[in-house]
Amino acid sequence: MGWEDHHLHKFWVGPLRERREFLSDWEIAEGQKGVAENSARLDQVLS
Repeated sequence: MGWEDHHLHKFWVGPLRERREFLSDWEIAEGQKGVAENSARLDQVLS
């Protein structure tokens, strides 16, 4: 099936135009743009 032992998920905050995507280390290594999910705390993104 081509599984590579990655956990598939996606998190973002805010309206579509202003949203920040939180990415895994793998996504960042692949060149995607966003915020490293392991650097964000829940109290910073949840109101």
